[in-house]
Amino acid sequence: MAVDETTRRHLELIASTDGARKGSLLSVLDETLTAVGARTLWQLDYLSAALARRDRARHDAVEELFDADLGGTVADALKRIGDLERLAGRIGSMRASPRDCLRLATHSTGSTL
Repeated sequence: MAVDETTRRHLELIASTDGARKGSLLSVLDETLTAVGARTLWQLDYLSAALARRDRARHDAVEELFDADLGGTVADALKRIGDLERLAGRIGSMRASPRDCLRLATHSTGSTL
């Protein structure tokens, strides 16, 4: 379902009336564990692109995630990963520091250097 910009602003889906994220629906729903997850939630624009019809596959996927042990080992692993997307961008643009390279080595081997 298409939601025009004025409606999005009045509903405060992504930002509150003062333009801040705090106080918006996104800030209430965002329980992502990583920067990549938060960025993906914001970029995919799930909140302002409401479904016109019930999407059973999407509901099943969300239900499966809730039934999984996301509060345990998976959540801990996600917290340790860090922002690999941003790290890869810095390395690809030749702006990475030695610390960034060490962080990538830590993630690729699973060890703590």
